[in-house]
Amino acid sequence: MMTHIKVIAPLLLAAAIMTQAGGRVGVCAHVTRDEFNNRIRTYEMMQDAGFDYVRSDFDWHHCQ
Repeated sequence: MMTHIKVIAPLLLAAAIMTQAGGRVGVCAHVTRDEFNNRIRTYEMMQDAGFDYVRSDFDWHHCQ
């Protein structure tokens, strides 16, 4: 029973947030770091999940 609550609770929270946000939500991903090789698939999964915005950190030494 506790395992089901651990799975269902985050889903209910996400649904509540999406409702309050008018259905527009974003996600933070670090696609410029270790996940870079998987970035295309990561973006596809974000799109499939319905995220409207993506936030990513950039390491300053790569920008200079």
